[in-house]
Amino acid sequence: MAKNCVRLEDVIHKEHLLSACVFSFFIAQEELFDHLPFSLSSNKVPIYIGRDINYDSMLEDACKQADISVKDKVPKMQLQSISDALCMLYKAEYGTNYHAFYAWSPGSSHSKILLLVYPDFLRLVITSCNMMNIDTKLGDNHWYIHDLPKLPSRTTPAPSSFEEGLMEHMRALSTPDSFLRSIEVWEPKSWDMSLSHGLSEIILIWILTPGAAHTDSFLTGMYDYSRVKVHLVTSVSGVCSGLKAEKHGLLRLRRVVQSLDLGLPKKESHGMRLEICAASIGNLSAKWLNGFNDCALGRQKIREASESCAVPDLKLFYPSVGDVDKAHASAKKAASNIGCHTRPWNNAPNEIKSIFHHYESKDTGYLFHQKLIMAYNPQDTEATPYYIYVGSANLSASAWGTLEHDKKSNDATCNTKLTKVNNFECGVVIPGHLIEALLETGTESWQSGIVPYVQTAKKYDLTKDRPWNSPDWVAEKNFRQDYRDSLH
Repeated sequence: MAKNCVRLEDVIHKEHLLSACVFSFFIAQEELFDHLPFSLSSNKVPIYIGRDINYDSMLEDACKQADISVKDKVPKMQLQSISDALCMLYKAEYGTNYHAFYAWSPGSSHSKILLLVYPDFLRLVITSCNMMNIDTKLGDNHWYIHDLPKLPSRTTPAPSSFEEGLMEHMRALSTPDSFLRSIEVWEPKSWDMSLSHGLSEIILIWILTPGAAHTDSFLTGMYDYSRVKVHLVTSVSGVCSGLKAEKHGLLRLRRVVQSLDLGLPKKESHGMRLEICAASIGNLSAKWLNGFNDCALGRQKIREASESCAVPDLKLFYPSVGDVDKAHASAKKAASNIGCHTRPWNNAPNEIKSIFHHYESKDTGYLFHQKLIMAYNPQDTEATPYYIYVGSANLSASAWGTLEHDKKSNDATCNTKLTKVNNFECGVVIPGHLIEALLETGTESWQSGIVPYVQTAKKYDLTKDRPWNSPDWVAEKNFRQDYRDSLH
């Protein structure tokens, strides 16, 4: 296997699990469940599985059992009844230790998180992968993996901001308290300690930050978060304004980037490149892209852009129809996961279409499901990026929200608020100075270690190239008509 690559079997070791919680937008049952120790007779190793209820393969059976008719999306008022029916179905099918849970959102419950409890540590995984082989095996993706050592005893200081944010997001996803309490509160147990300490060192991407001292660590609960040097960025549906304006989405991204004090150029320059690769592209406009660009660069002054503003200098990698046609037959299955909602394409401004670049995987013939934001200096190929973002959030208003003027004064956000967030999302911002230490020994460059596509791929030829849209996706009953129109 190539350097800086990871497989699901490298992450989940079911024979050593004490418990596990997996949340993913979409889960291919057997492709994930083969990795988990379900039991029809015992709840000794509880397994918690969360997902977007609208993409649960047993939804139809659960609706029949609950005597509920669902047209497009499960209504919020019927979520509990259908969830209860699904819980019973899964326990009967897979085991007593299967605990199903569901998050409701007006958009997509799109976060992708694994919390794997081993005897000596908690393994945290935040990824761009759905739990299905076309993502975990057949597509380019990113994984943030961090093993958090178990503390010798419970300590009293307040939790770190990362732990606090992670637990808050897990609760927003409706993760059962029975699991969350088990990883927050110290409860000594006579666990089997046969798992070797060395197992926590096998991870190939984003491991521990070296050099963090334990003497003045900020410790809390059951696990040591002191070596977590990345920053959590989440989205939760709703409006973020006032004191909560910087909790999620674009304004959270801006706050994180500002806090890193990266010395980013204050204006557009040849020494600054903002590059994005995403599996789903929203209905892009110059106005929205300006807000995204300002927040991704941590601009000190931001405002709601005008409708007539120019498109910022961004580089977006997304496959054209031709790119997908050239992919390996097995990889084409992954194309069912991706789509572009900039619509209708023929009528979209050329300035928007001109930021699109072809997707060419370094693993020739393969596609992707990654969501990457990268700020770097294109004139200095030796310098590591200013930062990268990896996680679940695609390039869309549903994922990141939209900046709007806030009538309530808020100096921190330049009197802006965040609206139109529809999804649950979760990702991390990784400061550039950490990256070299996170790559495997012998990695040729940071680009070869973390960028799975060809960065010199050409722009779309606007006379013939069109972004890919999956026919399966467009045919779905809840795929909006105006998205279908983007194909024509």
